[in-house]
Amino acid sequence: MNLKFIFKVLSASLLASFFNANDCNEIKEYLEKKSLNYKSTIEDCSMDNEGNVVGLKVMNADLQEEDVNKILSYESIKNLEYVVDFKIDDTKEIPYTEVFLPHPGYSGFPSVIAGLPNLEILNFNYRYFKYIKYSPDLKQTTVDEGSLKLSKKLKKLTLSQLNLNNKNLEELSTLTNLEELEFNYCIFDNDGLSAFKNHENLVKLTINNLTGDEKVLPSNIGGIKSLKEIHIEQCYCEESNYDLSNLSHLETLYFETTQKCDLDLSKLDKLTELSIIGPTDIVFGIGIDEPSSLKFPDSLKKLKLTELTFSSDNYKEIASLPNLEELAIVFYGDSVVFTIKSLKCQDNLKKLIIHPSNYSNRSIIENNLDFLNDLKNLEYLDLSIDSISEIPQIKNLKKLNILIFPIIDYLKSQN
Repeated sequence: MNLKFIFKVLSASLLASFFNANDCNEIKEYLEKKSLNYKSTIEDCSMDNEGNVVGLKVMNADLQEEDVNKILSYESIKNLEYVVDFKIDDTKEIPYTEVFLPHPGYSGFPSVIAGLPNLEILNFNYRYFKYIKYSPDLKQTTVDEGSLKLSKKLKKLTLSQLNLNNKNLEELSTLTNLEELEFNYCIFDNDGLSAFKNHENLVKLTINNLTGDEKVLPSNIGGIKSLKEIHIEQCYCEESNYDLSNLSHLETLYFETTQKCDLDLSKLDKLTELSIIGPTDIVFGIGIDEPSSLKFPDSLKKLKLTELTFSSDNYKEIASLPNLEELAIVFYGDSVVFTIKSLKCQDNLKKLIIHPSNYSNRSIIENNLDFLNDLKNLEYLDLSIDSISEIPQIKNLKKLNILIFPIIDYLKSQN
């Protein structure tokens, strides 16, 4: 009887061990044996039906290289977010004097990531970042040669706070299945993104917050002919004109610039959404002070132009677009008086925003808004933050359900 009882206990123990044997538990046991906090180190660990880890979020605040190599040794990983986290010494009482503490372990880009054969999504973040008043205080790290020879299955890649040389970018360009590429607070060599000029599957490029003297827009973006979507934040044009005419597949462009940048997009006949945004913060300044030369394709359906100085040529270009469904114009600086008297898109336009910047007191819109009455399919109209002495004629706008109008200014004008 005792032997049977012992056998049952052992069987139950073995079964429990079998059912609890999975990669996430194995990582947890490893970290706990090393007296490392599992919950603060592994923020997410997901598995397939067989207990193999497929998704992992690692917060490296104190890991040694051997710990990193162990955690990232599972070839089943498909989705990885890896953060190198630096702590701030906040013991000083004087404001804005806090400093980063040295990382107590391994703070480089792990070369072991290149050995993950099934990796499809990677987000690497070197989080050495804080604000001093309104300005970011950060630094980038470098990547050893060979470390970016990642899995050929990789489809989406996000890299933050890296100083990327041409060799690094050449390695990335060999990832033939890569579809989305995002850079945050990165620095690029002089050749920019020229290594990607023959890439066939890259459809989305995001570049956020270029920093320091290197915040110039990387060169050779216009050579990546496969792109369908570009999102660029807080950069400036080293040259006044960028040639994007070869991006024949481009459908969406978001372009946030800190200075004048001439753009001829007239040949991009698949472009349907375009935003050109001037700066609105203390670090990069407020608005663009002089007009840019802007040419648009007839294919545009959504156009947003904000914090820009407008010329009469800009108005003519806007008015000539036949397919617009949404249009936003926010004036800045010494823009000429709004001169549009008719829109070629009048039968298609559903949303219209026209007003000066919050940072400009100059009145641009006068009482020449009779064209509004021709916009019979308009559903949304915003004419806020401007002085208009007469309410425009909108009796034909039967579909209008949202109207934002400076009624206070209107009432003042009647006194």
